[in-house]
This record gives sequence, structure tokens and C-alpha cells, in this order.
Amino acid sequence: MENKMIRELYARWRFNADLMTCNECGYSVIATRMHETAHHAAGCKHEGERNPWLQLAEILEALKVGAGETAKPAAWIRFCSDGGYEGPLADCDKRMDDARRKSGAWTPLFATHNAELRGRPLADGPA
Repeated sequence: MENKMIRELYARWRFNADLMTCNECGYSVIATRMHETAHHAAGCKHEGERNPWLQLAEILEALKVGAGETAKPAAWIRFCSDGGYEGPLADCDKRMDDARRKSGAWTPLFATHNAELRGRPLADGPA
């Protein structure tokens, strides 16, 4: 579910390092203003939508549910400004050094179960 939510967020917003820009009206917001109200142009179809940085933070936090505070990431991913991504790189991969882990650009991925998929045959695929 979180993957779908991330894709939908990327469809509405252009990411450029610490700046997100609405694809519809051009409104931009920097990451340090995460808790401020988004101010889209009048008539923008995304008007009234919450700040995209806050949305992304909540999506990423949901990925950690069940991982526990001391859980070690299974892999890491870096979201790029062009809407693409780099990785995932396994945590044990020699390319995933401490500099990358501590840079803030890489998001940890935790191995957890997905409660929505439990009990469903794999052939059904993701929701």
C-alpha cells in the first residue's frame, strides 16, 4: 500500500533535492517547512492537499511499523529529483557504506510483514 501511495505522491509533485513542486500549479515547498500549510494557486486540483513533505514522512514512517526501534534495515533506497530512484541496496552490500547511511539521502527499508497481504495467495498480486 505504501508503494502505491509514494507513486501517487510522485505523480502530483516534482522532487528536486529538498524542494517539492506541484505538477499542476507550480507551488514549491522546501523540506524545512514541512509543517506549514500548502498554498496552491487558486483552481489547482491539489488545492487543500496537505504539505507533501508531511505526507511523505507519514508514508515512510508507516514502512517502519513492526520493525521496532532496534531493527536493522534490510536495504536502502534513494529517491531522485527526477522521480526515479537508486537501489535498493542491501544493507550488507559493500556500496552501502556509513557515508551513505548517514547522509540523509538514503531511506532505510525494513523487513516487515504486510498485514493487508497476510492470508492472500501470492498470485493475487499487490492491491
